[in-house]
Amino acid sequence: MAKHAGFSAPVEYFGQGLSTVIGLKSSTENRDYAVKQTATDERGDIVARDLAGERISPSAVYNVIAAGDLSLVLGSVNTVDTDVVVLLGCDISTSAASAPEVTLSGESIQAGGTASSTVTLPAIALSPRHKAQILAGAFTLTGAGCNLTSCSLSARANITRATVSGDTVTHDVSGAEIVVSGTVQQTGATAPTIEAAAGWELTTPESKANPDEGYIEWTFEATKAVASTEPV
Repeated sequence: MAKHAGFSAPVEYFGQGLSTVIGLKSSTENRDYAVKQTATDERGDIVARDLAGERISPSAVYNVIAAGDLSLVLGSVNTVDTDVVVLLGCDISTSAASAPEVTLSGESIQAGGTASSTVTLPAIALSPRHKAQILAGAFTLTGAGCNLTSCSLSARANITRATVSGDTVTHDVSGAEIVVSGTVQQTGATAPTIEAAAGWELTTPESKANPDEGYIEWTFEATKAVASTEPV
């Protein structure tokens, strides 16, 4: 059956069209102005308005379609129509009996802009199975009757800009870190043992919840800083 002309087709903002691990599901443009100024009269009523520096802050959701490593470089750029988009974030969610999802996000820079500093994330092994997965090897879990029920990952880099009238002239990327959070359900008498992997740190220690008519749940976070690399 033919689709109508206005039927949705997601946009690949982040250059993942050739990936064999993730497949594009949906995208959002998030177009806005960097500068929004108003002037008022003696009563405080708005009498003038100026807008400048049109930008997009797109995001895209992907399904995990095959087992493999997700390799990303924050700060990399991709051109879509007239917009040059910088990849700045990655979010991955996995949980018991739910399909894993990957969300990428970024912001646009000046037309014709190229990559500045970049942040190469460690390879993240993903499975298309609908289960909780230890992401980026951030931690180990041991304990009889202790099961990981959800695990998510958030990687972020900061963008800084030099602007004129809201329009970007130059940009740079820095300050990246990866945060992996998890939930463990305890059904036995032994509490889980969660240890950060090499290069990671438990920045939120195991914290216990004791619900009414439910099993004990433990939550925690592990964090890893990732250095940026200046262009040659």
